[in-house]
Amino acid sequence: MSTTTTRRDRFLPYAYHRALEFEIDACTRDDATSIEQDGRVLRLGDAWRSAELSFTARLPVGTRAKLVPAPDRDSPPLAVLVTLRCETTRVRRGQVFAFTDETATGAMRIRRDELAGTAELMAWVVRTKPTARRHAGYAQGAGLRVAQSPAWLVEIDRPAPSGAHGFEVLFKSFASDPAIPARERGNLYRLDSAQVVPVLWLNADHTEVAAMLATEGTRGARARLRDVTFERILAAVRVQLVLRAAAHAAADGPVYPWETLVLDDALERLYPAVATTARLARMRDELADPAELVARLDDVFQAQERTAEVLRKLLEDS
Repeated sequence: MSTTTTRRDRFLPYAYHRALEFEIDACTRDDATSIEQDGRVLRLGDAWRSAELSFTARLPVGTRAKLVPAPDRDSPPLAVLVTLRCETTRVRRGQVFAFTDETATGAMRIRRDELAGTAELMAWVVRTKPTARRHAGYAQGAGLRVAQSPAWLVEIDRPAPSGAHGFEVLFKSFASDPAIPARERGNLYRLDSAQVVPVLWLNADHTEVAAMLATEGTRGARARLRDVTFERILAAVRVQLVLRAAAHAAADGPVYPWETLVLDDALERLYPAVATTARLARMRDELADPAELVARLDDVFQAQERTAEVLRKLLEDS
């Protein structure tokens, strides 16, 4: 049986460029701390009030002229618009910077008190004035966007460990992580559980998905989509955590404190009719058939996260 995959994209009825280069050259907090980049992610941490981002936006040589009709090419009426968007606080703002040949440089200051969670930083090329007459295949009006860059993800504050999940949820670029096999760098998430507090890494290279997962709203289709996505990620992650904890418990005992908490929760859900003192022995026996144990864990975690209910609410909002 053959399957067909449909990919939807937005096509504009005029010349448009989707590979504007946009690089953060430096990020400095008000306490003079210089923030290192992780792929296209900036982690600002907790103790800051403002930060300044300096950047360079660049179009490939000759591209700028291709975005405007012939009468405008001697002096293309184009500029770079840098936008900052934070879904959590609903901040939307931008600054315009002039081109020098094919390059624009500038700086933007952001404030801690107007942002939360994560923010998205992007660059666009926009027309600065309308065309004198209509030209088919080119943007006509002032303010129309004719090029865009990939997004940067800015972590405003470090997410706190979740007591419900028992691990931290953080973003990073998988593409720049040599510890991840090349063929797996397009994955959405990765769990690092071999430490005192496990970390669920979300791939910041998927900028639109990462921005959606970083939102904190509770209403609307976007919030429902985030909940459904997290539910399925967490279901798989919890299985990993339980199996690691169970393997350690069956050998020399828990290695990390979180393993005891994970096991206590999972054992009660898996074996509610079994005496508390006998539940761990029951799991040790079932580790002989891990496929069956994984299936049971999936069942109990689906019930815990109410998968069907979350999906139904998404459909209602769509």
